[in-house]
Amino acid sequence: EKTTSVSKGCFAVKSKRSPENIKIQNFLQKSGVKPTQRWKVGQNVWKEIENSVNKLHSEVKEELFSSLVDFVRNAHLKDSTSHRTEIPTAALVTGVNIPDHTEMFNAIKVQITSNISPYVVVLESKHCSNMKTMMKTFSQHLLCHETAKPDDSKDELEDRETAYLRKKFSAVTMTNGSKLIESSPPKKKQAKLEKVAGKPIVVIFQDLEMFSQNILTDFILMCSWHAAEMPFVFIFGIATSWLDVSQRLLPHYGLIHLSVTKFVAPSASSHLALIIDRVLLTPNHPFKLSGRCLQLILDVFLCHDFSIVNFLHILRFCVLEHFYNQPGSILCNLSADEVAPLVAKFTKNELNLLKEIPSLKAHLLKENNSDLSKDSLFKREVVKLVNQLKIYLEIYFPVLRCLHAIGLQFSHQPLGKQIREVFCACYKSGVENNERFKQTLLLLKVASKDQLLEMLKSCIHILSCQEYTDNGATDFQPSIARDKFQDFVDCLQSLNEDSQSDEEKEEDTTSLETVKYAYQLQEKIRNRAKTKKRTKMTKFEKVQEMILNYLKDFFQFNLRPVTSFPLHEVFYFDDAATITQHTMSAPRLAIQTALADPGHYLNLEATDAVSPEAPDICIAYKLHTESGSIINLYDWMAAFHTIVNETDSEIDEITQARFIRAASELQLLGFIKPTKRKTDHVQRLTWSHS
Repeated sequence: EKTTSVSKGCFAVKSKRSPENIKIQNFLQKSGVKPTQRWKVGQNVWKEIENSVNKLHSEVKEELFSSLVDFVRNAHLKDSTSHRTEIPTAALVTGVNIPDHTEMFNAIKVQITSNISPYVVVLESKHCSNMKTMMKTFSQHLLCHETAKPDDSKDELEDRETAYLRKKFSAVTMTNGSKLIESSPPKKKQAKLEKVAGKPIVVIFQDLEMFSQNILTDFILMCSWHAAEMPFVFIFGIATSWLDVSQRLLPHYGLIHLSVTKFVAPSASSHLALIIDRVLLTPNHPFKLSGRCLQLILDVFLCHDFSIVNFLHILRFCVLEHFYNQPGSILCNLSADEVAPLVAKFTKNELNLLKEIPSLKAHLLKENNSDLSKDSLFKREVVKLVNQLKIYLEIYFPVLRCLHAIGLQFSHQPLGKQIREVFCACYKSGVENNERFKQTLLLLKVASKDQLLEMLKSCIHILSCQEYTDNGATDFQPSIARDKFQDFVDCLQSLNEDSQSDEEKEEDTTSLETVKYAYQLQEKIRNRAKTKKRTKMTKFEKVQEMILNYLKDFFQFNLRPVTSFPLHEVFYFDDAATITQHTMSAPRLAIQTALADPGHYLNLEATDAVSPEAPDICIAYKLHTESGSIINLYDWMAAFHTIVNETDSEIDEITQARFIRAASELQLLGFIKPTKRKTDHVQRLTWSHS
């Protein structure tokens, strides 16, 4: 009698044919203006942005890493001969940006390994559910470093105990682990191991809050017991606060064995502000984000995860999406001398694609010049517009920083604390009709002499940080404006407010008569203010008015809306809908779409009727949407059987098993749940009719 196994195996068979290499030409199927070159330009632009961000990362974390390395290096210098039981511990408060913790602790591990000791152990709570798994992970990290690996020489073999411990890490304990580290190696290994002798054993707890209290306490006590033979140093990764964690997670009899020093990592919000300030809102990189796109990914960062890593993932997606879909984006990464030769090589089809860019199309209609229909003249116009945009963006961001510096001089900061707020406010509408800018001008009218001096000096410093391309004579060029601001500073410093003419000191000296009621006093003061007329302004007020008028025109000219320039899409990515679709997942909507319309994902024909070809869970889902809040399981299964088998025959065991599995999956997804109101019924949890 033949028998059938109840279990079936699924095996992966390696193909004899080698897989074909993915070519860029096969991936870039969309036609456009030189898609392959655009893709390469996008890759280069992203590498430049990534290098700038990595350099900024190292600058931000340099102080933290150096202090941690010094702490680990000096942890056992004092009282190195005494049998101390306190373990030097660094409590590193990292903040709630949990997705970035792995990257940070990996960088700390590299710093310690390269500078101090090869014995660095990184423990995560998911790998330390009990003491056995914790010791296994600890021994794997402890013994698998480069200098302690066995030599490849066949003549020299490790002893049996050492070989067994290296193969079976779960058998390692603190006692035999210390013996293994201190065991006398062969002669050829002694030179290597002498360099690591006496080095501290650094244990990094990446997510301390997630560890079990009992396991963590037992591990601390065990390490304290062997602290004389094994110089431990702990680094606790804390997302909240050390005070809360120490009171909740570590009992007193475990805490007394730790000598804790607190360290604080830079906050994620301040780190992000530096990235936006020094990478995105500068003329150094040709790729720019529009105001709404920048605000969108900022909302994702501030409202979801506080993750710099995820922010950079979204930014990279925006860069690649921009250079993949925008036909004119190849022009943004070229110098002024390189634009004209490239545009001269554009074909007729590529020029037609450029004409479809909305801003350029509107510009051509506005110009209403029939000569621009000729390819040669159109190419010249494109080169002219691109170079104008490059000069504008070269000036735009320094002037934006000047406006931000002026707003910071006032207590309530009408333009916002961060420069990104000023950028988002000025991106689309400029400053001419901006309410925040109008409030700033009103505050400038009542600013003191010291405030004006501080503002003007800040603007001079910002405008002096780079060189600018000469675009013709204008009073609002940064180089000319810088000299103008310096003249204003000299004029203010030369003023002596104490020496005023008699006419400037004339005031209405009529004293207020004694009044009986407060409203009478208010009325007299109001009448005096109306009748008081000053025939002359003071010298300071004259200079103040000159400064105010010039600043107003300076900002309105240089901070014109970016969207008013033709071909601004070449530099700016402004597709918030694509960012939302690809980077902000909506699992609930995706599950509902998959269950209600499986053809959306399985390439089936769209139909309103329930098809027997659809997956079982989709059939069960559609049937359950036609029911009320309480569903009879037998009726539901009968309807399922009718659709699957397209017959009213008796329900067989296979159909019953398929239905039970589909119903269980719907319960797992949260669409139904068991109920005690009726026997053999389930309760519907979503979109109930009754």
